[in-house]
Amino acid sequence: MSLRRRTLLKVIVLGDSGVGKTSLMNQYVHKKFSQQYKATIGADFVTKELQIDDRLVTLQIWDTAGQERFQSLGVAFYRGADCCVLAYDVNVMKSFDTLDNWHEEFLKQANPPDPRTFPFILLGNKIDIDGGNSRVVSEKKAKDWCASKGNIPYFETSAKEDFNVDAAFLCIAKAALANEHEQDMKLSTVSPFPELQGWNRDGSGGESQYIFKGFLRRQFQKMNRGVDVHADMEKLNNFLNSPCCFSSNSSNSFWKDELQSVALAVATGLKTLFTVVGLLMVATLIYTLFIDGLPFRKELLTPWMAATLIDFYINVVVLAIWVAYKESNLVSSILWIILLVCLGSITTSAYIVVQFLKLSSQESSQDPMYYVLLRHPNKNDIAPQRKHSSVMTLRILFSILGLVMLGTLVYTAVTAGSPFRLELLNPWSAATLVDFYINVVALAVWVAYKESSWISAVFWIILLICLGSIATSFYIVLQLFQISAQDPAYLVLVQHGDRQASI
Repeated sequence: MSLRRRTLLKVIVLGDSGVGKTSLMNQYVHKKFSQQYKATIGADFVTKELQIDDRLVTLQIWDTAGQERFQSLGVAFYRGADCCVLAYDVNVMKSFDTLDNWHEEFLKQANPPDPRTFPFILLGNKIDIDGGNSRVVSEKKAKDWCASKGNIPYFETSAKEDFNVDAAFLCIAKAALANEHEQDMKLSTVSPFPELQGWNRDGSGGESQYIFKGFLRRQFQKMNRGVDVHADMEKLNNFLNSPCCFSSNSSNSFWKDELQSVALAVATGLKTLFTVVGLLMVATLIYTLFIDGLPFRKELLTPWMAATLIDFYINVVVLAIWVAYKESNLVSSILWIILLVCLGSITTSAYIVVQFLKLSSQESSQDPMYYVLLRHPNKNDIAPQRKHSSVMTLRILFSILGLVMLGTLVYTAVTAGSPFRLELLNPWSAATLVDFYINVVALAVWVAYKESSWISAVFWIILLICLGSIATSFYIVLQLFQISAQDPAYLVLVQHGDRQASI
């Protein structure tokens, strides 16, 4: 068994979500910056080789999740670090106020031999925003904080403008080098996990990457199901810091595995399908606008209909994708989307309960839902009392369903309990719920009432669901193909075990 020596420096980057940790790393390693924010899930690392004082050093920079829901996975990788980088946004006071928590949590989880001398570096990012006029954390305040922690180095940076990024990471590398411990790079494939047999030393090769990252995904899924994986992740951390797990690849991500190309193809196929459907419905709508032809009636193109079409994609379809992206398990996502479709809003649900039960034999002939059941010959042989009972049954059923979903929503708002996550109850979600029954369900019933044939009514409701609006459809065409490994549709496909199996 041959041996070789190499200086490997492990650096952990910590800070609140959105402060620019990933952007700083990408700017330093790849000289790239993206305006689009994509939250890190779990952890990720990149490597860069540099020379310091005639020494060849491989800097392994770990990017960890700032969002609270993903932090429990990231802490497993703190141990073995040679330096810790704390980052905050100079324009957000909260990101500065939480630095103490990040500092203490790292020392607790990493448990370095001498916490007082362990190297930290502070980065104040996003100094380019608004020419520095929007910053709320002064340079003096940041330097005072550094002085209170043992005079740790401080840099103000801009990942977007590539300001001070190289200088900051050079300082980081030198600090890590002073704290480093060289390890024997043994050509070994022994690991503490039977599932990782076959993972080779440098991580090269499709099968090796598939084994390792598949194991990481399973650990993440266990965490989402509430399974305590701390012991496993601690063993994994020791394995990651052992010689047999060193990788010289330029980038190693939990989510970039052999399934990525397949998942991207499936996601792109789905997006293409919905885009084609949307464009077909756009063409049909334009045809109806200029020619009073079948299958639609021009009289139905009211301002209310137009407003509904504009709202639908924005308020319902996009929100459904967003919910599926934000939620941590498939069941919760489905329940949220059912809530979106069935409930509407608290106000509308109360209105539906009151109005649906106002049906009587005297007024039912003018009621849209009752009229839909009556107007075709094959339904005329139904006894009047039976017709009345059918409509009442439908209305009571939908009212109960709405009240059940309403109760679930209220429960979630009062207690941050399962099956929903309280963070999803934002103004956008609330506005969508308020709009849904008014703009979609009520309109669908109205279309069914006004249209002269079932076929025409069905086509109109399909138009309502599939199209959205002309403007939104053109936007969808432009945006749908901007897919990446962090795209919501991709994450929905690969995040859950049952969905991975389907791919």
